Amino acid sequence: GSGAGLAGRTLLICEVQPDDEVIVYSKKFRSRAAFKDWLQRGGYPGILAEGCEAEGRTLLDADDWEELMDGARYVLPNSQSLASLDKALLQVRRQLGNQERGKEDEFGKAMLSDVAAHGLREARLCPQLRKIKDADGKQDLQEIDAVVMEEGTAHVGYRVADGTVQDVGEVTKCVLMIAARSQDPAKWPTYAPFHGKAIKGAFMYDSVAPKSSLEDVRQACRRNDITLYARNGRAISRVQAVAQSRHAPIISRGKIM
Repeated sequence: GSGAGLAGRTLLICEVQPDDEVIVYSKKFRSRAAFKDWLQRGGYPGILAEGCEAEGRTLLDADDWEELMDGARYVLPNSQSLASLDKALLQVRRQLGNQERGKEDEFGKAMLSDVAAHGLREARLCPQLRKIKDADGKQDLQEIDAVVMEEGTAHVGYRVADGTVQDVGEVTKCVLMIAARSQDPAKWPTYAPFHGKAIKGAFMYDSVAPKSSLEDVRQACRRNDITLYARNGRAISRVQAVAQSRHAPIISRGKIM
């Protein structure tokens, strides 16, 4: 409707340069007309949804305004040819994937440092456990952004760009899933490294999502026994120590207490 057409959008634009370098920036459009004007002034034929499949690579322009999702990533290719669109999608996904892996590596090192500082036993980072595969080693069953092991405890970490209470809930589900599967011989050998260990969840955000509050996220972490980390300048540090709640799903050696 006309109301939706007037509503503003903030898009994450992934602009592919002539040398195939990708620049990512946030661009706010107050209306369909503003988006149309930006396309026209830049000589851009349209933008491409970063998550679209190869067969669905359709350029979106001002006529598609109502389909554009606030906060989503869109690719700005340097050519309109199908070959160029395919290449642009591949380039953006590769670069964004590398950036994500770099952030996950950084989070893992911060978790290791924190666990080592607070723990009584030797801790080690286990990057080989970030992708848990099936018995044939072909299909990914579960992905974890960071895994730190110490005697008797497995710390599993997940990070997001914009943290919400719902994200904390998803992390809790993943922790419970690992705890349950580590006790099930049918899920071995894939979950065997977690068997017999207390599973401790960790959550990191780059920033708090606009419609969430830091206190809500912190309370959700406390309720669910999740250790919270956040970026403080260039460093990543613990936001709070976990305070056990009698309502929290405490997980000890793979069993929910």
